[in-house]
This record gives sequence, C-alpha cells and structure tokens, in this order.
Amino acid sequence: MTTLDALHWAINSLKSAGIETAVTDAEWLLEDTVSLVRHQLYLQNRSLTDKEIIRYTTTIKKRCNHEPVAYIIGSKTFLDWEFTVSPHVLIPRWETEVLVDELCKRSHQNWRIGVEIGTGSGAIAISLALKLPHIQVYATDISASALQIAWLNAKQLGASNRIIFIQGDMLTILSGLELEGRVDFIVSNPPYIPTNEIDVLPPDVRDFEPRVALDGGKDGRDYYKKIIKNAPDYLMSGGYLALEVGPGQAEPVQELMQKHFETQIINDLCQRERVVLGQV
Repeated sequence: MTTLDALHWAINSLKSAGIETAVTDAEWLLEDTVSLVRHQLYLQNRSLTDKEIIRYTTTIKKRCNHEPVAYIIGSKTFLDWEFTVSPHVLIPRWETEVLVDELCKRSHQNWRIGVEIGTGSGAIAISLALKLPHIQVYATDISASALQIAWLNAKQLGASNRIIFIQGDMLTILSGLELEGRVDFIVSNPPYIPTNEIDVLPPDVRDFEPRVALDGGKDGRDYYKKIIKNAPDYLMSGGYLALEVGPGQAEPVQELMQKHFETQIINDLCQRERVVLGQV
C-alpha cells in the first residue's frame, strides 16, 4: 500500500462514516503515521511498512468512530505552539486564540500577575507566559488529570518556571495567596454549553471531550456568574477580565459584568462574538 492508496482508502472510509473533514483528517493522520509533510504524501507516494499500515488503519477506524484527531495523535496546535492533549482536557481551538491576542494588545511592562480559571491543557496560560515574559501566571483547574497535562506542556515549552498550577474550584482557591487587588488580568474559557444542549452536540465533542469542561449549567452561565462575582476582589485598578463566550451569550455576560467593569464585545476572525472584555 502506497501513501496515495492509503489516502484513497482512508478518505472513502471517513466519508462513509459521515466525517465532514475526511480529506484533511486522512492527511493529518497519515502525516503523523509516516512522518511526512502533506505535499510529500502526494509527491513521494512511497510504500508503507507493515507497521505503518497497522497504525494507520487503527487511527482511521478511531476517527470513523468520531474520536477527535487531536486525541488520536495526542497533540493540537494553538497559536505558535504544539500542545499535548488527552481526553482529560478540552481540545484547544483556534477561536480561543483571540483571548490571548486581546490581552497581549493591552499588556504593558508594569503587568506582573495574571490568572487563568479552568486552564485545561494550559494553552491559554502558557501562551500568555511565553508572549509576556515579565508576568507570573496562576492557572487553576478542578481536575488533577488536566493539571498534569498542563504542567507537562509548560515544561515542554519552557514556561514551567513562570506558571503556578493550582487545583481547585474557580477563584476561591486563590484565597490565602495574598493576591487580592494585585492581579493584572483574569482570563477564562469556562464551560458554557447549557446542560440540555450537551446531548445534541456533535459526537466528536459529546462523546469524547470532558463533560466538566463543557457543561455550563441550566442557561450556560453558571461559571460566568461565579467568576464575575469574585474577579473584582482580585483585580487591581485598570485590570482586565477576559471571558470567552458561546453563541448568543455575549450580551447576557456583558450585562453581568457591567456593574463592576467597563465592557466591550470582541469578535473572532469569523466575525462571531467570542470574547467579553471588562476593565475595572
């Protein structure tokens, strides 16, 4: 079996399974299997070894069952870096990159402390630490398994000396660290899917990504309410609260923030409302 034969078989198999991204998924998984970049798959058309055939057919079968590509290969690109991922963490998405970009636009040399709530893989916290080398980031998550992945990513990307990972719920775990009134920014991509919508999510998400990272309660706003309530106690004057939001949530979240913050809604690259930003 050559690389072109393998791609032809994989694309047909994925299409038959209802995978809309059959071509790109087949290419990515073959790249990972044979250690070639995409154009080489077509130009070299080399034969696969028996070991490679077994590995590739196994990964394609997993994808036919809707397992996300990122979990199959164990990594996902976010901004300029490759992050290790597992089913213990939400897969980083390009839409979330706007959170990092918007905070970096507003950063200055006087910033010293940042906080991320619900760090998951650590993609946001680590990216901010790498882009803003003068800050210390506190990254929290309720999941010990997620924090293990985040710490591994921080170590692999050279940011472990500037990120403190803490297991616990929301901002309350920070009490006792004497951070009140000292934090320059708080950032979070919290669970925001309404509970009754979880079961109708695409199977790639519903059946594989951690429910604790998806379920935002009855109206999808449980975690926003908690974060917005406690954030003013930690932010210094002029500090920022940056929250990713889901479809239809920007205005309700903005209303929750307006008591304590000057707010604005920021769109992602597809012009969808993606971030609510507040400044004390």
